[in-house]
Amino acid sequence: MAKEYTWTINGKEISCQESGNKFFIYEGDDFVATVYKKTFGITDEEVTVCGVPCRFVVINEKPDIAVDGIFLGSRKSYSEQAKEQRRRARLFAVAEIIFGLIAFAASIILSVTKTTVIYTPFLGAVAAVSCIYGIFELISSRKK
Repeated sequence: MAKEYTWTINGKEISCQESGNKFFIYEGDDFVATVYKKTFGITDEEVTVCGVPCRFVVINEKPDIAVDGIFLGSRKSYSEQAKEQRRRARLFAVAEIIFGLIAFAASIILSVTKTTVIYTPFLGAVAAVSCIYGIFELISSRKK
């Protein structure tokens, strides 16, 4: 069952249906746009609804629409919320990179000391994936 969210813009009801990794946006019964959740970074897309340019943003797994710099659901400022989301994404990315570097150092120590050699390639792979994920997260959380 798809989750549904609704807002009102210029007296018209705007609805959003979440299905898997997609959000379908409707103006009344008319389809407006499909927005895909991002694997890395923040989902923040520009959509035009009722002739008004809006920002469709997913915050903590809940979609919201910003019109004239104010979110319709939370009534918070778009610029402040976007800045906070980018800050959180950067912190998470840095933590991922640090974890990857620690795992990489551990794999080097294990290979040099020749202890538990079986886990060394696995630890190296975990380190690489963690660092790559962190780097993609940093790249995608840049201010647009």
